[in-house]
Amino acid sequence: MTTCEKAAKCPYANLELPLDQDASKKYADNYCFGDFNSCARLKVCNAIGKPNVPRDLYPDQHEAADALIKAINPSWTTEA
Repeated sequence: MTTCEKAAKCPYANLELPLDQDASKKYADNYCFGDFNSCARLKVCNAIGKPNVPRDLYPDQHEAADALIKAINPSWTTEA
C-alpha cells in the first residue's frame, strides 16, 4: 500500500473533518493510503500550492479542483 507524501498533514488522512467516521476512513483509505494520484486535493496542491487547497475540497471533487486551478492559473489545462 502506498501513502501520499502529504498524508501527515492532510485533514482527510487524519480524520479531522466533520464527516462520520466511516466516510472519513473511506476517503483516507481510497486516496491518502491508496490511489493518492487521483486525489483532487493533491492535484490543487501540486498545481497552485498548498495555501490554495480549500479545507472543504473533497478528494473526489475533480471538477471543482479544475475550476479552482483554472481561476488562479488561466493557462492551466487538464492535460497539464
